[in-house]
Amino acid sequence: MPKGGSTAVNGNEKKSIARVVKIASQLEALVDSLIDALKKLGVELRDIEANLGAEVEGDTSHIGSARSIASESASPRSGSTKGSEGSEVIQIKSIAAADRSLEEIGDKVLKRQVEVIEAPASKQSGAGEEETQIIKLTLAGYGAVGKTTIFKLLKGVAAPAAYFPTIGANVDREDILIRNARIRVWDLAGQEQYHRTWPIFLRNSKLVLLVTDSSRTNVERSKNLLNLVKTIEPKAIIIGIANKQDMPNRLSPQEIESILGVKSYGLVAIDTSYREKITDVVANGIAEIVAKES
Repeated sequence: MPKGGSTAVNGNEKKSIARVVKIASQLEALVDSLIDALKKLGVELRDIEANLGAEVEGDTSHIGSARSIASESASPRSGSTKGSEGSEVIQIKSIAAADRSLEEIGDKVLKRQVEVIEAPASKQSGAGEEETQIIKLTLAGYGAVGKTTIFKLLKGVAAPAAYFPTIGANVDREDILIRNARIRVWDLAGQEQYHRTWPIFLRNSKLVLLVTDSSRTNVERSKNLLNLVKTIEPKAIIIGIANKQDMPNRLSPQEIESILGVKSYGLVAIDTSYREKITDVVANGIAEIVAKES
C-alpha cells in the first residue's frame, strides 16, 4: 500500500478512537450524575419517612411537604392542582422505576401517605348528625383509557385538554357526594411499572371501576388487571367501564361484560353529558355495597 494511503487509514482510526473515548467519558459522567441523584433521592426519602412518622394521625395539614416523592421538576403535573371548583387534587408519586434498592423505603412512604390521606375514616355530616362513612372508589385500568377523565367527570370538572400519564395516583381531598354517600375517588397510574404500587393504593377500596378503552386488545389485556384487583381486594365490588364508545371498531358494553365477567357500562368520558350516567353507575355500586354489608 502507498505510504499516503497508510497514513490516511491511521488518521481515520485515530479519529474513531478519539470519538469512542469522548463518548465513553460522556457516559461515565452521566452514570456518575445518576448515582449522585439516586443517593440524594434516598436521603430525601428517608427524611420524608421520618417526617411522616412524626405526624399526628389524622392531621392532613402537612400533606404538601410529602406529596411529591420525585423531583418537583420531573413532571409538569407534579404536586397538586386545583380544579375549577377549587378543591385540591393530590398526586402521590412513586419511585417504582427508579432504583430497586429504594423500593422498600419508597413503599413505606407511600403507605404512610395513604394512611394520612384516608384518616379519619369518617367525617361529620353536620352539626349533631352521625358520622358518615367514606366509601373508597378506585379507578383502575391501563394507561390512556380515560381514568383521569372519568375522575374529572365524577367531580363535575372539565376533561383535561391534553393527555398526561398519571404518576402513582391522584386523589381528591374533597369527597364527592353521591346519593347521600361520601365517595373518595382514587385514580391509579395504569402503566405497568406502577402496578406494583396497586396493593398500597387499592387497600380498603369498596368499589373499583375497571376502565377499558373498548378495543378488543385492551379489554383482553384488562382481564389481567381484573385478576390483580381481585387478589388485592377480594371483597371489593368491581364494575367494568367501557369508555370511548364513540370510537370506531369498539366492542359493545355487552361484549366487554362477556369477556371480563363483570357488569359493564358504556361511556364517553370526554362528553360531560355522561356525568349523570357515571353517577348512576356509582350509585348502583354503592347500593350493592350496602346490601352486601347489611
